[in-house]
Amino acid sequence: MWARVSRWCARHRPVPPVSPALSIDHLDVRFGEVAAVSDVSLRLDEGTVLGFVGPNGAGKTTTMRAVFGLVEPAGGSLSWADAPIGPAQRRTFGYMPEERGLYAKMRVHDQLRYFGRLHGMRSADAARAATATIERLDIEQYADRPLSTLSLGNQQRVQLGVSLMHRPPLLVLDEPFSGLDPMGVEVMAGALAEERDRGASILFSSHQLELVERLSDRVAILLRGSLAAEGTLEQLRARDAERRFVVEAPGAPDDWWHGVEHVRPLQDAPAPADGRPVARRFLVERPGAERALLQAAERTGHLVAFAPDRPSLARIFRDLVA
Repeated sequence: MWARVSRWCARHRPVPPVSPALSIDHLDVRFGEVAAVSDVSLRLDEGTVLGFVGPNGAGKTTTMRAVFGLVEPAGGSLSWADAPIGPAQRRTFGYMPEERGLYAKMRVHDQLRYFGRLHGMRSADAARAATATIERLDIEQYADRPLSTLSLGNQQRVQLGVSLMHRPPLLVLDEPFSGLDPMGVEVMAGALAEERDRGASILFSSHQLELVERLSDRVAILLRGSLAAEGTLEQLRARDAERRFVVEAPGAPDDWWHGVEHVRPLQDAPAPADGRPVARRFLVERPGAERALLQAAERTGHLVAFAPDRPSLARIFRDLVA
């Protein structure tokens, strides 16, 4: 009996709350009179990927630089495992900056080994890790070549290797997929998935929203220095989900929805070859107006589908920016 009780207690033992690995709390960064980042708060748990998106100048790079002490916050705090981030923690992190910072004349293997030493690795360990990282990123043929002789995409792989070869607990990657061909994208995406599975926390920015959607556990959208939305993709889709509908009525007049109050059309779905949209998306601005929208669609005699909208990350982003 006691064995059964013990097993029951083990199954129903309360799970302690998980502290986020990286905490950014009410971060403010100013450059003179310009508020580059304003009251941004983010949490990144162990073994998760946070995709960071926003227009150019939104504050993504500035936020990442603040993690590494490269810009001085005007307010707020940054912590790692519930402790303020300082030089000792930053030495263990991996960082791939927007402006690549490698040595053009140094050979690839030597370069990786050198940066491994800077992160505190012993010489022999750094050499072994450099070899393994080169194989992992599929650039073995370039190991003994100067960096400057590599294509920009392969230099990008080397830069990623520098950031992850010492097995950092936190990876911060600013536009890591920029300039990569499809094979390079797959290699880098695979490396990030392996790092997450190892338990690393990953913060990366990208304008390639389909990649962010595919790789991220959570997404943060920054607009004009402020956090506009944050959550899992499903949570972002659920924002105002009860107010967004997609209507398919091929052959209906272009203005079939005119006269329906408290309903606003959003960007149309791609049009077929004849140029007439098959689907239209609508935002319902008052509860109950979706019934009037449905009735108007039915009156056209062409209604084939009426359903809540399930937008992609790219569409969520476009709607927020608009």
